[in-house]
Amino acid sequence: MADYYSGPYDALVQITSADTMYLRLYLCLDTDPTTGATGIVYNAAGMTVAYCKPGETGFTAFPSFGTANWTELGYGWYHLAIRGGTPAELALLDTAGPFLLYVKAPATKACKPCRTIISARRAQLGDNMSAVASVTGAVGSVTGLTPANLDAKVSDVKAKTDLIPASPAAVGSNMGTVTGVSGNVTGSVGSVASYGTLVADIAAAIADHSLVAYESDAESATTLGGMIALMRAMVAGKLDIDGTTLTIYEADNSTVIATYTLTPDYTGRSAPS
Repeated sequence: MADYYSGPYDALVQITSADTMYLRLYLCLDTDPTTGATGIVYNAAGMTVAYCKPGETGFTAFPSFGTANWTELGYGWYHLAIRGGTPAELALLDTAGPFLLYVKAPATKACKPCRTIISARRAQLGDNMSAVASVTGAVGSVTGLTPANLDAKVSDVKAKTDLIPASPAAVGSNMGTVTGVSGNVTGSVGSVASYGTLVADIAAAIADHSLVAYESDAESATTLGGMIALMRAMVAGKLDIDGTTLTIYEADNSTVIATYTLTPDYTGRSAPS
């Protein structure tokens, strides 16, 4: 809860339901304008309190005015309280601009002050806030930021971030999001979490170029590898002649690597030892 005080030349601050605004008023004697009127107490029948808000064209009686709204300070000075906890009184300050007040008590001259209603934020930060172009540092809170202009700024940011590729979004700490690389990579790579099928692919490539891979075409000897495989079998493995069929075995003497038909029939003859 906050109490605000407005002197003869001060502005009126827009308050909340937990606040109270006190207007300082000076009443002088009707017969002597130089002497303050003292002892003026709330009198519903004898006092006139009216106001004119910004945008209105006439005066209206002060709502729910009573003893709680009126306090004597002395020497002709009084407090007129506008209580935020009373909705009708809180509404008196809901519009920024000039605020006219009329107060007349028995045996006094009428008091007719004019004040300017301003927002509480403007009262705290000063009247030149419109000249502030930028703010450096942390901002505790912002008032007056509407959903419409906030949405517009968020949309501007989204339009920029939509241009960033999903993967990889950045280099450095976010490179863990890279799931594959095509083309050449220059520079050094610290570590690789997974080689995928790389090892299997290398092993398969080596196997494809070994002599074992050429044993299937050794009989036709259509490739250099096939010819070498056949020559190795003839030196290390056994040869078997059965009639017109020559069988060449691998070094294990059980795996057939090639068979040939001989002319003439060598049945009963021995193969060279």
